Order: sequence, then structure tokens, then C-alpha cells
Amino acid sequence: MQDGIKRVMTRDGENAIDLVYADMDQLKGLEHHCSTMSKDQSHTSGDVVMLAEVPAEVLEKYCNERGVAWAEFMRSRDMQTEFINSEYARPFRVWGRTGNKKF
Repeated sequence: MQDGIKRVMTRDGENAIDLVYADMDQLKGLEHHCSTMSKDQSHTSGDVVMLAEVPAEVLEKYCNERGVAWAEFMRSRDMQTEFINSEYARPFRVWGRTGNKKF
């Protein structure tokens, strides 16, 4: 289990089922880590600023619930900004909300 997430692929008859289990204690640890980093301003200077440290499964859930393909998400700066500002990413944000479309 990495980053508090475990993925299990199984079958139900002819249907494939993708189950994702989250260890909330481990995710809370990552949330605490991001909160600590957001208070440390030493990493917020220069051209590259870390916005968030989000588990891939959280981003996957966001895309699945909105019916967005991964490739579409990766091409769209507006969609990426929307995600960073969303409640999905809130616990894992380091820099805070952004309106900058060029992040």
C-alpha cells in the first residue's frame, strides 16, 4: 500500500471491477506533510513552485467523476487549475489556490 492507497482488480462475471481502498491514517499523514510544507516558504521562490502533492488515485477519481479522459486533463491548463482549486486537492495543496493559468 503506497501513499495510503491499495488497488484491487477483480471480476464479477464478465465485468472487471477496479476497487480502490484508502488508509485514511496514511492519507492524513500526507495531508499533514503538505500542511507543514505550505508553512515553509523556502520552497516557494524561483521559477518552479510546488502546488500540491496529490495521490494519483485522487486525481483519477476527480477525472472519473467528471467523465474526463486523462489525456484531456493533461492538455487542459484550465482543467488542471480547476482541479488544484477543488476540494479534491485541498488537503494536499502546498501553495494554496491558484488563478494563474500558466502555473
